Amino acid sequence: MTPCVRASKALAATTTITASNPFALKVRLLFPLFSSFHDCPTSTSIATISETHYRDLIFNTIKEKPLAFRNIQWVSDQFRAVIVDPDLFIRVLNSIRSRPRIALRFFRWAEGQPDFQHSEFAFCVILDILVKNNLMRSAYWVVERVISVNMNGIVYVLVDGYVGPEVLIKLLDLLLWVYTKKSMIEQCLLVFNKMIRNGLLPDVKNCNRMLRIFRKRDLAIKAREEGEVQQALELLSEMQRRGCFPNDVTYNVLINGLSKKGELEQAKGLIGEMLKSGLKVSAYTYNPLICGYCKKGLLVEALRLQEEMVNRGAKPTVATYNTLMHGLCKLGRMAEARQRFSDMFKKNVMPDVVSYNTLIYGLGDLDVARQLKKEMINHGIYADVFTYTILVNGSCKRGNLSMAKEFFDEMLQEGLEPDRFAYITRIVGELKLGDTSRAFSMQEEMLARGFPPDLITYNVFVKGLCKLGNLEEANNLLQKMVRDGLVPNHVTYTSIIHAHLEDGHLTKAKEVFYEMLSKGLSPSVVTYTMLIHAHAGKGRLELAFVYLLEMQEKGISPNVITYNVLINGLCKVRRMDQAYKFFAEMEEKGILPNKYTYTILINENCNMGNWQEALRLYVQMLDRKIQPDSYTHNALLKQLDEDYRLQAVQYLESLILDSKDTSELRT
Repeated sequence: MTPCVRASKALAATTTITASNPFALKVRLLFPLFSSFHDCPTSTSIATISETHYRDLIFNTIKEKPLAFRNIQWVSDQFRAVIVDPDLFIRVLNSIRSRPRIALRFFRWAEGQPDFQHSEFAFCVILDILVKNNLMRSAYWVVERVISVNMNGIVYVLVDGYVGPEVLIKLLDLLLWVYTKKSMIEQCLLVFNKMIRNGLLPDVKNCNRMLRIFRKRDLAIKAREEGEVQQALELLSEMQRRGCFPNDVTYNVLINGLSKKGELEQAKGLIGEMLKSGLKVSAYTYNPLICGYCKKGLLVEALRLQEEMVNRGAKPTVATYNTLMHGLCKLGRMAEARQRFSDMFKKNVMPDVVSYNTLIYGLGDLDVARQLKKEMINHGIYADVFTYTILVNGSCKRGNLSMAKEFFDEMLQEGLEPDRFAYITRIVGELKLGDTSRAFSMQEEMLARGFPPDLITYNVFVKGLCKLGNLEEANNLLQKMVRDGLVPNHVTYTSIIHAHLEDGHLTKAKEVFYEMLSKGLSPSVVTYTMLIHAHAGKGRLELAFVYLLEMQEKGISPNVITYNVLINGLCKVRRMDQAYKFFAEMEEKGILPNKYTYTILINENCNMGNWQEALRLYVQMLDRKIQPDSYTHNALLKQLDEDYRLQAVQYLESLILDSKDTSELRT
């Protein structure tokens, strides 16, 4: 009996093995028989009569009927025995390996027949034939079929010696490539580990593809993020240990993943590794890290990284500038943001729509925004939905609803489809102006365009109605929201609590607050600050302190507004020592006082006749580059007679000038 026949009989025997047995064990048991399977001679002197018969039948059939085996609809009962018998099918495939394209044609046809029995071994035979004849595109199709029919056990067959080493490395790399394209992480790791353990080095491109999967999955599935980023780092280490040296793409993918996860120091460490390895850094290396620092508000570090990348010969891209501009805008440093925008033109980096949108949004000036829109169009950059949404929002804030409608209609005329946020922006504007019927009409239009109301839409309506004093309608909407299968969140409840507090109904607000807690919702700093403000404003400071303590126990940190309402409440009842205690506490916690904090303290010190203390606070305010406003000056001057007021104004002006001169000397 020939090795092929023995192998075929062994294969037939394996069909009785239960699915619970590990596939790898089955392959190892069969391996002694299958090791010479692909070397079976196909001459009539050795091949069995059966396979020789079918080999000739295939060739003759194609000769007589050129369209034979072209599609699965073509049927012939002459080949039924081959289709239903896995071992015969393998022998027949081997007998026609000298004609690889015909072998593939026959395989495709047979595999599409209803009674065909799939096996990893049959797939191995056709893949071996195709790779040996360098038909890699066809081999790719076969690998996709392997995956679609769940024949992933083919990995064990391949590594256990079923094909030669040259074919093996090509097939495993091909498998790895297809698995990465399908984001099949477990299978990728299986193939990678099998290759490493067998002394085979995966192609570095495949390793990079694997790293990209880890990064993408890390973003999509937060629950597993730590493990998958760690797996990616381990993959990098394994590559280095095995002599499969990572390239710049490998590092860039990892730096991107770590930066998005917030592991900025670890990402920065990889840049050091790149440089030690002699790899060239680029904007694609630095951009994710710069973005990560900007998101955390660490702009100084982000700007330093941009300087570092330039010093290392990496040219900033439009994405680099956009990220830094966004970071500067978030911190209100608009002059610097505009300077970066100008720098782009000087460096021959053409701004894109994101550049203009970032500046338009950050500036918050409708007239300047309109000018920038004209400028971008003159440069051949067309406004997008976000551009128009910003302009609609700016018009609504100004109370110019006709202009908001004009921009919205222009967006439609330009062939742009408004998204959910564009509609919500219009609705917010309508509600601010008290036109609830128009707001609901816009919501109907949203629905017609395929945007059913979501939690954000309902929250906008609830907040808008509450601000208009339509609490009953807001509560009705809350009930409808629940009927629509949406669960109100802390934002929904906070809007209703705020409305009750504004009406002076503290007890009712407290009831809604406890209802919120009973539903397992966590109040935000905004919720607690509202409650503290309402109670402190009415002189119920002890209850305000209870809410403060409760929020801190829940791990919610007070912000500058929380401290301001507490300081204001204490100043109203002249408990100045406690007010200053909170003033000091906020600074200790790194929360900088703003102009409202100073104005509150200045106002009460003036009421008490503590003019020197008020002036000290005013000077400190200027030293910290916190600009006083008309309320601050009114607080300082309100207690003075007309005779002294002019002198006081002149004195304050001199203080402001001195502060500016000192600031210039420091710079």
